[in-house]
Amino acid sequence: MNFLKRLFQKFHPDYETEALGLSEAKFRGLFDNMSSGVAIYEAVDHGKNFIFKDFNDAGCRIEQLKREDVIGKRVTEVFPGVEEFGLLEVLQRVWKSGQPEVFPTKQYQDKRIAGWRENSVFKLPSGKIVAVYDDITERKRSEEVLERSTERFHRIYHSNMIGIAFWKGSGKITDANDAFLRMTGFTRNELTRDLISWSEMTSEECAHLDPESLRQMRESGVCEPFEREYVRKDGTRVPILIGAASFKGEEECGVTYVIDLSARRRVSEELKERLEEIERLNSFMVDREHRILEMKQEINKLLAELGRPPKYGAIL
Repeated sequence: MNFLKRLFQKFHPDYETEALGLSEAKFRGLFDNMSSGVAIYEAVDHGKNFIFKDFNDAGCRIEQLKREDVIGKRVTEVFPGVEEFGLLEVLQRVWKSGQPEVFPTKQYQDKRIAGWRENSVFKLPSGKIVAVYDDITERKRSEEVLERSTERFHRIYHSNMIGIAFWKGSGKITDANDAFLRMTGFTRNELTRDLISWSEMTSEECAHLDPESLRQMRESGVCEPFEREYVRKDGTRVPILIGAASFKGEEECGVTYVIDLSARRRVSEELKERLEEIERLNSFMVDREHRILEMKQEINKLLAELGRPPKYGAIL
């Protein structure tokens, strides 16, 4: 704000200088090449409304207008939503008090245009009012997208549908949700005291998998999900499906997603046991049928020796 006031103080033609023509040329060059929109107003109707005295190129670009569309027109005519937006009241206050104000970020909207604006307003000694502002619509959209994304992640994180943990390249687990802690058998107190380490949860059989996952993250930022085992705090093992990603610009930090496969393994083992039981039963039945067949053959043989007809028909 102070820089802008000094700029107008030095170069705007409302100020008397010894080299007025040079100052006006410098002012116009700066005025039209600023990235921020700049509007210069003059009060009318005893400060109730304001007409445009000047409007720079950035302002025209932001508002999708031409300078000739606004010069000499009332701000309420060019921007019908300015009163509801709240800027008209700020212009009135600054005109009365002479004190500069920063108008907080807010969305402007009318039937023609809409967008988020950030305004700074101050008064020149001539009585004219200057509003310097930026269109931050894209930034706000990015913030909203980030906010929604963050909210979705927090919902997943706190839902405990899967285990989620944040890690450092040193192997330390810096944060984790309850599902991860239950899966590994550690407490949140141990987590806050930095007592949980990636290496301590890695079995000897799975140690060779870590270098490959780290290589993938260095190259692409993510590693493909794969199966392995965690060694729990009590020494027991838990089968898991794990995937991980490093943070952009922070390859030595990242997040891990873990799914407990214990239930699937139990189901798999139960199915295996049932299959083995069926195979044993089938083997028994086949053996039984074979013994019965042999018995029938022996009976027919004895009957033949006695000169009697066979009791059982053709036996394969």
